[in-house]
Amino acid sequence: TNTNNFPLGETQDNKQISNVRLPPWAKGSPHEFIRIHRLALESEYVSRHLHHWIDLIFGYKQRGPASSAAHNVFHYYSYEGSVDLDKITDEIERKAIEGHIQNFGQTPSQLITKLPHPERSAKEKQSVATFESLRTGDLKVHTPAKQFGGPKSPCGAIISLHA
Repeated sequence: TNTNNFPLGETQDNKQISNVRLPPWAKGSPHEFIRIHRLALESEYVSRHLHHWIDLIFGYKQRGPASSAAHNVFHYYSYEGSVDLDKITDEIERKAIEGHIQNFGQTPSQLITKLPHPERSAKEKQSVATFESLRTGDLKVHTPAKQFGGPKSPCGAIISLHA
C-alpha cells in the first residue's frame, strides 16, 4: 500500500517498515481508508465537539487542575519546559530522559491557558448541514473512476444520502 515508498520507520528489532496492513473495513484500499476517515473528521459530530479536543491538547485542560479533572495527565517529562536537558550533568540521567521523551513524545505548546476554546458560532453552525437522524449506513460515497481519475486522483467524491 506504500506506493510512494515513504520511510515508515523501523521495528524495535531494526527491520524497515515499508507497508502497513489496513483494517478489514478498508477492503484493502488505501483510498477507502482515507475516504472513511475524511467522512469521520468532516462530520457534524466532530465539528460540534472539536473545541473540547482543542482544550485538551492546546488549551486550559492540558495542565493543572483542569487536566486532572479531565483525566488528561501525562508524565512530567512530556511537558514543554519541564526539564532542561542542557543543565543535566549526569550523562546517564540525560540519556535516560532523552530516551523517555523520544519514546513517549512531548505534549504540544499550551496556547490557551485560562478559558475554554469557544464553540462554533451560531452563524457557522447554520452553514453546516446537519443529518443527525441518519445512521452511518445511510451515507454512501462513490468516486467514479472516469470522472475523477479513480482512487489515485486527488479530486473529491460524490456523496449521496439514502434517508
